Amino acid sequence: TGDSYANGATVKNLSAEPNATVTLYARWTANTYAVAFNGNTNTSGSMANQSFTYDVAQALTENGYTKTGYTFTGWAESADGAKAYDDKEEVSNLIAVANATVTLYAVWEANTYYVAFNGNGNDAGNAAMANQEFTYDVTQALSENTYTKVGHTFLGWAETADGAKVYDDKEEVSNLSAEPNATVTLYAVWAANYYALAVNTNG
Repeated sequence: TGDSYANGATVKNLSAEPNATVTLYARWTANTYAVAFNGNTNTSGSMANQSFTYDVAQALTENGYTKTGYTFTGWAESADGAKAYDDKEEVSNLIAVANATVTLYAVWEANTYYVAFNGNGNDAGNAAMANQEFTYDVTQALSENTYTKVGHTFLGWAETADGAKVYDDKEEVSNLSAEPNATVTLYAVWAANYYALAVNTNG
């Protein structure tokens, strides 16, 4: 309430009383600032800047970025920094400067997936091969085949039970699946052995 004066204003007649003291009180307006969201090597998605007011807590906009083979874990304050904020976390006072822009960077974690090995008609006595764990974007050799099939030679691995060979035994592979915790099944490819039959007519 009462009169208001701009900073540096020229004033007069603030009091009609002799030797009076007039107290003026500072008025403050909370600064506004923006948060920009950087996808940080994302493969798709976009996000608009978000407006904040100093001293007012507000939830960060829900992440709208995706990255093939990776899971979003939160926001960092630099491109290679550790996660500082969760998705949609309530935050305040990220910067005190009026009209400044704070950039947050998406933090990505490479997905883990598994490869299962199907003997595809292998001998009944064979022990099953254990599933093999892979990390997206990390190249790794397939487990060595331990299946056998009487009268057949192992050629490699196919992506379907009746498919052609796609991978050699112990081949280095990567990115067989982009989905977290997915299981990719590879099927043994067998070739029937050939042999020669010699006939002795005994004269």
